[in-house]
Amino acid sequence: MSTPRPTTPRLWTGLTLAGAAIGLAGAASAQSVVIEPMVPMQGQLWLADAQGGAVVPALGGEGGEGGEAGSVASGDPTVDFLASLLQIEGHLATGFALWKSGEADNGQAHMGHPGAEVYESIEGTLGDLGLPQFEDKLDMLVKAAASGAPDADLDALHGEILTSIATARGTAVAGDPKDDFTAIVHLIRKAGDEWGEGVTDGALAELHEYQDAWGFVEAAKARATVLSASETPEIKAAATAALAALDELAPALPGVLPTGTIGGDPSYFAVAAAKIELAASQVK
Repeated sequence: MSTPRPTTPRLWTGLTLAGAAIGLAGAASAQSVVIEPMVPMQGQLWLADAQGGAVVPALGGEGGEGGEAGSVASGDPTVDFLASLLQIEGHLATGFALWKSGEADNGQAHMGHPGAEVYESIEGTLGDLGLPQFEDKLDMLVKAAASGAPDADLDALHGEILTSIATARGTAVAGDPKDDFTAIVHLIRKAGDEWGEGVTDGALAELHEYQDAWGFVEAAKARATVLSASETPEIKAAATAALAALDELAPALPGVLPTGTIGGDPSYFAVAAAKIELAASQVK
């Protein structure tokens, strides 16, 4: 048996649901998915994974998804880089959705998150890959929003940033498309962390955290949509399954400016991430 990993008691319900979801989704798959019981050890609860089986990681408890506001830290530099690019896209998706809904101040705040919280984690990798930096474009976007620049100017800067991200992603993922899906999995787990901070008993507790989760899922959907157009059958099938899993988050994410009771709970995100991970297991 492999070395057990620490988790927290309050997350066991979500893990159980996620494990059940994988078992159902993988009934026709050759890959076995096993979640073993928790074992008390030195005052903590540990989740051990059976040799050869896939394990659903806990949401937010293992230090594997970075800090509350920081970038993903999965342990795989390429996956971390790709997940950080997705985070930037997600923050901007939220910022622009708010901006165009008349929430200029809140939109500008979210536009500032990539530079303040994420960019440092990709700066070195961009240099190592010989790719141009685009922090200046992020700064220009925030300044343009602060000055009340026309929507057309902000849209143009947004397009330039997305082009830089697409170039960086294409260079990083070349030859290993599975990393694209793994980055989505980690992003959805982080979205679950943010959502858990933002929603309590169906009511908004922290609007910004909820909106971060909303944007991350929007970015994951956008990337999965691109992958679903692949001519490689395994990639297309995995992306289609990913989109279906992400659609199941709709009750928990009723919009960037939700009203009324919010459905779901953090286990929704664990289940979605697990389904995407299982679907991507067929991608080589």
